[in-house]
Amino acid sequence: MVFNMNFNALIEPERPDPEARLTRRAVLWGREDMLSQSVSLFLEIGKIWEVVRVSNDGDIGSLTRKIKAVRPEVVILCMDRVNGDSSLPLRLINERLCFRVVTLSLENNVAQVYSKQNLIIRGVRDLLSIIEPENSSNCTPGKEVG
Repeated sequence: MVFNMNFNALIEPERPDPEARLTRRAVLWGREDMLSQSVSLFLEIGKIWEVVRVSNDGDIGSLTRKIKAVRPEVVILCMDRVNGDSSLPLRLINERLCFRVVTLSLENNVAQVYSKQNLIIRGVRDLLSIIEPENSSNCTPGKEVG
């Protein structure tokens, strides 16, 4: 199922943080193509996001080193193909390099969001607030692509 998405809502949680930096950081990993340039421009135009670009023509080590140095709020992976390295987003999260990863692909216009959250469940209501579809996304359901 494909959803219409607000890209800012995917990468920027809607929790007000009084001590938040004026400039938020994102690492953008991808080729020097239209997709990467568009995402970078889109984020930087509001002067809230500082985008650090990393070319994906090198090894993954260059990406991980840059993430460690920059400590971004989000890592955006512009994938050439849908069936690229699907383990990379989870690996970045599991190695605690970042807590939110967004993959973008022009092949099927899908953005996948990976995040690691630890939530304390105090009761059934807390569990339901997490798993119920109307609470899990601010996206409007679209029609399925197939």
